[in-house]
Amino acid sequence: MNLRQHVAQASLLYHTIRYLRPIQIYGRLWYKLYHPKPDLRSPPDVRSHCNEWHSIATRNASMQGPHRFCFLNQTHEIATQEQWNGPALSKLWLYNLHYFDDINATDASSRMQWHRNLINRWIAENMPGMGYGWEPYPLSLRIVNWIKWDLNGNKVNQDMLLSLAIQVRYLRQRIEYHLLGNHLFVNAKALIFAGLYFSGTEADRWLEAGERILKTELQEQVLEDGGHIERSPMYHLLILEDLLDLINLYKVYGRPLSPELIECAKKMHSWSRNPDNEIPFFNDCAFGVAASPIILDKYASILGLEIAKNVRINACYLQDSGFFKLKYKHTVLFADVGSVGPDYLPAHAHAGTLSMELSIGDDRVIINSGTSDYSKGVLREYQRSTSAHNTVVLDEVNSSQVWGSFRVARRAKTENVQIKERDGVIIAKAMHTGYSHMKEPALHKRVWKIYDNTIEIIDQVLGKGNHKIEIAFLLHPDIQVEEKDKSFVLLSTNNKPCMIFNPDINLDAIIEDAKYYPEFGKSYNSRRIICRLNTAVPCEIISKISLAE
Repeated sequence: MNLRQHVAQASLLYHTIRYLRPIQIYGRLWYKLYHPKPDLRSPPDVRSHCNEWHSIATRNASMQGPHRFCFLNQTHEIATQEQWNGPALSKLWLYNLHYFDDINATDASSRMQWHRNLINRWIAENMPGMGYGWEPYPLSLRIVNWIKWDLNGNKVNQDMLLSLAIQVRYLRQRIEYHLLGNHLFVNAKALIFAGLYFSGTEADRWLEAGERILKTELQEQVLEDGGHIERSPMYHLLILEDLLDLINLYKVYGRPLSPELIECAKKMHSWSRNPDNEIPFFNDCAFGVAASPIILDKYASILGLEIAKNVRINACYLQDSGFFKLKYKHTVLFADVGSVGPDYLPAHAHAGTLSMELSIGDDRVIINSGTSDYSKGVLREYQRSTSAHNTVVLDEVNSSQVWGSFRVARRAKTENVQIKERDGVIIAKAMHTGYSHMKEPALHKRVWKIYDNTIEIIDQVLGKGNHKIEIAFLLHPDIQVEEKDKSFVLLSTNNKPCMIFNPDINLDAIIEDAKYYPEFGKSYNSRRIICRLNTAVPCEIISKISLAE
C-alpha cells in the first residue's frame, strides 16, 4: 500500500474503533487470549416443573433426511465429523447447523428419531471447546433448543444431560461482552433456561447470572417506543421471540414474572409492521430467519399476553427507533430517519439513511434491496450500500462508511427530524450529515408530503461545488412498470395501475434492471426507476407519486 492508502486505512479503523465501549475493546482481547478448560463434572439434577411448556413451532423444518439439511436456501449433506466445521460451507450455514432449530420446528415429532440420532452425533463428534458449535452464539441457541426439546416431552438420556451441563459451564465463561447487543441477550437467555431446567447451587448461579444480564439488557435494548436498539426489524422479532420464550419458561416453573419482562414484550409486540403483516426491510433484514409477526401474535396469545391494539395516528414518528410510519388511506410509507444504530454496535447497519419503503394495501411497491449474505465480499458490500436503498447517493459515496461484513466507520447523523399533520396533509422531514466529511461538504434533506392522493418526495442537496447525484426507487418484483410520457405507470399484482411515478420535470429518469434479496441465499430480478445528474449545489429534486383512486 502507498502512503495515501495507509492513511485511508488508519482513518477507517479510527472512525470504527472510536465509538466502541471500553468493555468491547478489553473484552475482545480477553476473548482472544482466554480459552477456558471445559468442565466435565456430572450434571446437576433436573428440576421438576409444575406447568406444561406451551409448544409452538416458530420455524419451518430444515432437516430433510438423517444427514441432509437446508439452511439459507442451500441444501447439503453432513455425514462426517469433519463437516461440522469444514471449510466447504459458509460459517453462517454451519452456525445454523449447530443451532438445532429443527428439533422444535414444524412437524418435529415426525423426525424425532432423526433428532435423537443427531444429538448423539453432535455429542460424539464435537469435542468440548472445539469448533463453531462451541462459540457462544450457537452454544446459547442450542442450549435453549435442547431444553425446549425436553420440555416438549422428548425423553433425554444421561449423555445429553452431561453434554448440556458442560455446554452451559463453558458458555458461562464465554459471555459475549465484546459484542453486546443481541448476542449478549441470547447468552443471558440460555443461562436462565439452564438455571431453571437444572437444580441446585450451580444452577442457581447460572440463573442469577442470566437474570442479572437480562435486567440490564432489557433497559438497554428495548427502546421506549418498542423498537430494538440495533434498528433491524428482523432482529427485533428474534428478541421478541426470546422474551416470549422466557415468559413461557417462567410459567413452566411457576416463577413470578417481572413487570419489566411483560412490559418489554408488550411494547415490542406492538411495534410497527407492514400492511402484509411482515417486516419492512431496513438495515439487515430478510424473511425466513425470525419467526413471522403472525406466528408471534399466536405465541403471545397462547401465553395470555394482552396486546394493545395499534391505534397510532397517520403521521407516526417512532423517535427512539428512528422511523416514520406515514399512513394515507390504503398506503403506508416507512422512512429511516434515525442513526445507523447504537454508536457502539452498528454491526447490522446499512448506509440507508432517509431511505423509504412504500406499500399499497398488501402489495409492496417500493422496497429496499434486502439482505441475502453475511459473508465478506462484493454482495455484502452492495446490500449495505446507499445505492441499494431508496435515497440519494452523492458522488457514488455511501452516506455511512460501511465496510467488512459488520463494520461502520464514519456514519450519517440525522438532524431536524419533524413531522406534522394538518387538514389532511402530512409533512415529514429530516436531514443527514453523511456527506459532510467530503472535500466539498454537502447535506441531504428529504421531505415527504402526502395530500390528495399524492406523495411528494422533495430531496435537497445543500452545500457547495458540483456533485454527481443519483436517486433510485427499487420496485418489488411483482410490480410491473410502463413508461408513458416521461412518467411511469406502476401495475400491481392484479395488473391494475396502483400509482404513477413522476420524476422531477427537469430530469430524465430511466428504468434499470435490479436485484431484490428477500431471503438469505435468494435473489430475484426486479426493476428500478433512477435519475442521475451532475449539477451544482444547492439543488432540489421533486419526485411525485400519484396514487390510484
